[in-house]
Amino acid sequence: MKKLLQWLEILGLTWFVPVINFIQGDNRPYQAKCFLRMVGLPVLSIGVALFTWHLIAIKVKLGTMTLPTPAVVYARMVEMTDEWQAERVRHGQYEASVQKMMKDNGLSDKDVREAMPYEQKKIFVGQVWLSLKTAFTGVFLAVIIAVPIGVLCGLSTTIYEMFNPLIQVFKPVSPLAWFPVVYIFINKVMEGANNDGTFNKSFVIAALVVALCALWPALLNTANGVANVEKDYLNVARVLNLPWYTRIWRIILPASVPAIFTGIRTSMGIGWMVLIAAEMMAVSPGLGGFIWDWYQSSNEIALSYLVLSVLVIGAIGFVIDRIMIAIQKSVSHGNAATIR
Repeated sequence: MKKLLQWLEILGLTWFVPVINFIQGDNRPYQAKCFLRMVGLPVLSIGVALFTWHLIAIKVKLGTMTLPTPAVVYARMVEMTDEWQAERVRHGQYEASVQKMMKDNGLSDKDVREAMPYEQKKIFVGQVWLSLKTAFTGVFLAVIIAVPIGVLCGLSTTIYEMFNPLIQVFKPVSPLAWFPVVYIFINKVMEGANNDGTFNKSFVIAALVVALCALWPALLNTANGVANVEKDYLNVARVLNLPWYTRIWRIILPASVPAIFTGIRTSMGIGWMVLIAAEMMAVSPGLGGFIWDWYQSSNEIALSYLVLSVLVIGAIGFVIDRIMIAIQKSVSHGNAATIR
């Protein structure tokens, strides 16, 4: 049970801790009070927000359009979920047809799919998955560049002073400024390339814009974490006469893990925030493309889909942040400060 409580703490599911303690008989009135406070207060705030939203929506009119109520947005979500389920069924039927044709006619899988290609519909859930793939690809590129440079900057004042002007110049640059540069560069590099594959131009452009904006928090946090490693640890390494790579791998990186993951967490948040603008400008078929299409349509139901997109983006960002906190706690071995 103790191990379960530790994992609940790591995963950020602390509202279940009073329930476990209540079951164990640990001061049940106090545990019940803690559960009501930890769960009741958020539920109350969400309820107040939804009720306020409903009141505003039924009162405000935007010309011929009305603000969507929570019930309307929920109906859109159900509609999108049903569409996704229907697409899964259709894809399953297609796969069954492919297997039947292969068996009946002795054709290869490739021949059947070329003769009977599957027409993939643009559904909301698929666009969400594409956006997640783009965001994680961009942040991954940023992290594999930022962490090694950050380690070098933290270890050497000379290297930090060399990189610092570049960091300070490029760190505040908006994704709107990066986009045309990346767009022109990638169009030239990928000129004539197949634009129908997984790594098509719009995907690469959006991922690179995300990477360029997510690079700096990971780099600076890594540099600060390495530079602030306890001097006692470094003194022990000198006494033991450890090689430089052993010092970095066994002492400096483990001691810097909390700071490094704080930087990665910040980079992930910035990357997810930047992604929507990058996809809208790159005309990428992700969440940004979904928002842009409904914005362009400007019909009466467009606003409900746009509000649904905003809520989905926020909910996914929250989940990603909790996942990053869980990873940070699990690898910090008790060295991390309280994380919120």
